[in-house]
Parts: sequence; structure tokens; C-alpha cells
Amino acid sequence: MPRAFRLITVAAAVLGLLAACGDHLEDDIRQRFAERHDRALCFRLEAPYPAVITAGPAQRETLLWLSALERAGLLSRRELPADHDPAAAGPRLEFSLTDAGRAQIRPAQGFCYGRAEIVEVIDYTRPSEINGAATVQAEARLRRRIDADWARDPALAALIATGDDTVRMLLINKAKGGWSPAY
Repeated sequence: MPRAFRLITVAAAVLGLLAACGDHLEDDIRQRFAERHDRALCFRLEAPYPAVITAGPAQRETLLWLSALERAGLLSRRELPADHDPAAAGPRLEFSLTDAGRAQIRPAQGFCYGRAEIVEVIDYTRPSEINGAATVQAEARLRRRIDADWARDPALAALIATGDDTVRMLLINKAKGGWSPAY
């Protein structure tokens, strides 16, 4: 009799988990993915413009971005006199905003070139209990769309992710907050 009682208790707990999820589980999963991944794709330089960069291996990626923005007419570049610092790896370059750059830059984001968005929830597990909490493992398709012509510069190809990727998330059902990322 105790075994039958345990089976009934486990079955009731699983049914309770499923009922608690209701028909909105996929909507909740989509919302959590969107909160984490839906955003503008932007390049933001920490230094204000005009920005002075010393060319060298440590600045390689930053210089690729700035050079692409220069070729697009959003920045202008000029070489500054040599720095007398023996640790300086290369020439000092100053990048300034052009009129077109001032029109496109967003103060908090920098130069935005596209959008990342969740296009579909691919799959998710049924809720299961782990350490007393209901959990779901889910996968969604993330699409990165490039809108700005300057971001299609071949020099940036290795720095800008494009197309679709599969992203994963473990969600936990919190008593007050509903389904939330477990990490």
C-alpha cells in the first residue's frame, strides 16, 4: 500500500506541475528568450569621440570597427604625432565623428547595425521537478539581421555574427515570478 500511495503522490505532483503551466508555457518561454536575446546589435567605443587609439595588436578588433566606420563616412581619421612612450606599439590615430556619424550614433548604444531576435521556440521539455522546483529545458532560434551597409564590410566578417543560431535555456518556475532562467 505505501508504494501505491507514493505512485499516486508522484502522479499528482506531475499533474500539478503540468496544470500550473497551463497553456501559456510556450509564451512564457518565448518571453524569457526575448528578454535575454532580443536587442539592437551595436558597436560602442568606451572612449568619447574624438577617440585616440594607439595602433597595435591589442587594438586590432577596435581598429577594424573604426576603419569600417571611416570607410562608410561616419568617422574621419588622422594620424597624431608619435608618442614618446616606448611601450606604444604603433601610430596614434584620432577618430572623429563626421556629420553623417553624428546623425547615426546613439549616445547609449553607439553605432547600431542590426537586430538580434528570437524567431521561434524550437522545442522544450515537459516540466519536471528537480530539487523541489519545476524546471523546463528549452531551445529557440535566434536570428541576427544586419541592416547597416557599413556592417557588411568584409573586414568585419569575423567580428559580426549573422544568420540563425540555436540558443538554449534552463528555466525554473519561481513561486512569485513564474518561469525564469535558472542561471
